[in-house]
Amino acid sequence: MSRRALAACAAAACLLLSGCERNKLRGYQRTVGEAVPRIEAGVGVKFKTPPVIEERSKEEVAAFIARELADTARLARLAAHQSVYKMLGVIPDSLDLRKLTADLLTEQVLGYYDPKTKVLYVVKGAPRANVGLIIWHELVHALQDQYVNVDSLLSQPDNDRATAAQALLEGEASLEQIQAFAGPDNANAATAMFSNWEKTREVLRQNKQIMPAYSASPFFVQEQLLFPYLSGAEFVRHYKDSRAGKPPFLATIPASTEQIVSRAAYFGATKDEPLTITLPAPKGAATRYEDVLGEFEIRLFVFEHLQSQEEAVTAAAGWGGDRYQVLRTPKGDGLAWITMWDTPLDAVEFLTSLQHIVGVRYPDAKGVGVAGASHATRYDTYARSIVVQGTDGAGHAAVIYIDVPRGTSTDVVNLANVRASR
Repeated sequence: MSRRALAACAAAACLLLSGCERNKLRGYQRTVGEAVPRIEAGVGVKFKTPPVIEERSKEEVAAFIARELADTARLARLAAHQSVYKMLGVIPDSLDLRKLTADLLTEQVLGYYDPKTKVLYVVKGAPRANVGLIIWHELVHALQDQYVNVDSLLSQPDNDRATAAQALLEGEASLEQIQAFAGPDNANAATAMFSNWEKTREVLRQNKQIMPAYSASPFFVQEQLLFPYLSGAEFVRHYKDSRAGKPPFLATIPASTEQIVSRAAYFGATKDEPLTITLPAPKGAATRYEDVLGEFEIRLFVFEHLQSQEEAVTAAAGWGGDRYQVLRTPKGDGLAWITMWDTPLDAVEFLTSLQHIVGVRYPDAKGVGVAGASHATRYDTYARSIVVQGTDGAGHAAVIYIDVPRGTSTDVVNLANVRASR
């Protein structure tokens, strides 16, 4: 998935809360001229080169999105994410994630900054009032890209690390955009917007006529889309309040979504750096894809099934690292997922929630112990075999979750060969 293109969609979506071609470009340039000095003052660094702005038709934007989604590696990643999210039960089995992504990208994009071309594109015919704020938002990205490699940060192979970087970049742009909307003499209005994120979510979900694709999206997808803006803006605001000096994107980039959602993990005396987990080749299966969920997506997973914000936060707290493999078996896709935790209590809390989730998803599947494995429970449904186990992995309290087609061995992970490092 193109994070920057999808980001442009979400930035346009957030505008629902606020409200001749050469001549238009001159108008855009006037907006740029007004925005640049205020952005430089707010961010704390100056543009090295003047920002470039161009117009694109809706057809040209649609062609750009199609090219982005046609990339072979991106298609494989989308297919794998679709598979793991369906096995975790956070998106419907009938959902086509690639089509939904394309629909989201084309629904409300008014403008976007492309790190490859170094150009800020504005969509022809976009409402002028909204375009002004989009230009402001995307100019921040153009400024960031003159100091760090934005495309590289957002293309990291670790999904959780890339999401954390995106939250920092989008949080900075959202903060400047909100302050632009409120005005330099109305800090209270900006603060009020920060304190009412739940209203932001509800407004977006209820705008079915304006944003049908977003409104019809699963909760998991909606929250993934909003996270970099809402949680990212909170992170950047706290960074600016607590630390003078470098802009956040020139400081240490957050290494996990845990560092975004937990202030102690990033701003504490010692940063809580995530574990990098290496999984061995699975037994009796092939690895189709592997990646990291991270604390934020684990929260969403728990909330999706248990509908308790408190339990979701508690279950994901103390996350140390995780790694999953989408498995190719003779009978279809499977999942091997190991999470590691800061303390044994953190692991037990997640294990308990995980068992609760399996019970909710498969109420007719009776859990039974696994011979030769302590703290392990097996559940057999008509189509799947699932094992949830508390254990020790590479010296850390760990929880293993296996989900494979019924009739396939659940003994797919050799724990002795699991590695973890910081």
